[in-house]
Amino acid sequence: MPAVVVLSARKAVFVSSRRPRQNFSGRAELAAGVDSRGHRVRTLLYFDLPDLDSDRLLSAHLQLFVIDNLFPDHAAVFTVHPLRRSFKENKVTWNKQPSFDRKAGTILTLADEEGVYASWDLTEVVRDWITGFRPNRGLVVRASSDYRPREERQPSLRFFAGRDSSSSKRPRILLRVIDPILDVRMADRRASSRQEQVTATSTPQGTRWHRGDRVSQLTFFVHNRGPAAALVELQVSPVGDPGVLVRDGLVRTVPPGETLVLVPMFYGRFYRVLYRTLAPGTTARLNIWFQTQV
Repeated sequence: MPAVVVLSARKAVFVSSRRPRQNFSGRAELAAGVDSRGHRVRTLLYFDLPDLDSDRLLSAHLQLFVIDNLFPDHAAVFTVHPLRRSFKENKVTWNKQPSFDRKAGTILTLADEEGVYASWDLTEVVRDWITGFRPNRGLVVRASSDYRPREERQPSLRFFAGRDSSSSKRPRILLRVIDPILDVRMADRRASSRQEQVTATSTPQGTRWHRGDRVSQLTFFVHNRGPAAALVELQVSPVGDPGVLVRDGLVRTVPPGETLVLVPMFYGRFYRVLYRTLAPGTTARLNIWFQTQV
């Protein structure tokens, strides 16, 4: 199995347009989004990277523990971007926040998530940091609509900063890497692929269960052939029973014509994809692949 490296944030602070000259370092919580009065809030993060060859990196995910979701009945999009300049945690303010690269952002659609980790795929950003293509100056987390603060029902989230004893919930990046101790040769690996073609409706349905305890890597691909958008999530179970399972990651939106990758964060014996559409009376034709490597 690949090794997992957990990186904890060395800097974590939010800035707010409501108090553009105030520094909010030392708070127990972080935030991102737009409040009821149209004030924008963003979270700035910085992580030290390990000494790692880029060809050993399999994936990288930023994870923030969601404390509050202001509009849990309203799907909202949050983005993460690499910063163009560094920042000082105890001095940065809204007026003095560093600029960020909008083109390098990664998005995540949140629905009713609270009390779970929100996870953004940062594989390409981290790979650029490791190779030196892009300097590591940190990240910004923001609502994708925070440039339109007058819209109704703006998204707003609070995250756990992890400054007390609950360090397990602090901002983190999970790196999945090839463990050099295993010395696994690619020529010795065997791969397999299975596909299901399904039609999603507003009623949640699941694929068949797939074994994950006999492989070193496994990935689900979901391609939406339309006409409606689909919501999908990965589920893991110790026994392959719908009555004994947990959600592995967040509910993700797959627009028509697009493809989504789902990679397990938890180890389990059985995995499946749960899928549905957003609104009653709509359908989405999905191709779902389960691919493994032994």
